[in-house]
Amino acid sequence: MPIGEVETPYYARPEGSESKLSTYGDGWRILRTIMTLYRIERPLWFFGVIGGAFAVLALVLGIPLVLTYIEIHQVPRFPTAILITGLGIFAALNVFTGLILDTVVRGRREVRRLAYLAYPAPGVRFPRPSGEREGGVVGDGRVRGGWRIPTAPHPPTRLRRADPSLSPERLG
Repeated sequence: MPIGEVETPYYARPEGSESKLSTYGDGWRILRTIMTLYRIERPLWFFGVIGGAFAVLALVLGIPLVLTYIEIHQVPRFPTAILITGLGIFAALNVFTGLILDTVVRGRREVRRLAYLAYPAPGVRFPRPSGEREGGVVGDGRVRGGWRIPTAPHPPTRLRRADPSLSPERLG
């Protein structure tokens, strides 16, 4: 990715002008942006923390309920038991959501990395195999003016038969 430096002139604030910065509004905007980036780049941690908070809350509410059940063999606070069940389900859903999204993020990173690695480093010359001529396409790379530029491997467009006896002409 090319990067450049641009000189920018800075001047003092004109007299009588006010700052456009808002301490709380800008702070909340920055915090929301950080959380969004964290959710996109590290979904397992993000949803895992939320799931862990639901699980801890379910445990805190559930321990007294279990102790009461052990003592009197009844559940006197049935709505609390339903709440604990819901919190446990939310905890599990958040953890599994994080796992699924983490897998998706890893796959996308790998695709980006492979696309990036398909290009040679600047200034690196690849040796040409014997028989390769300038400007021609050979194997997995293009040749331009003595430079061999490797490209990303492509999956085969059709399957090849392993056994020639299974050809349609012989079976047909």
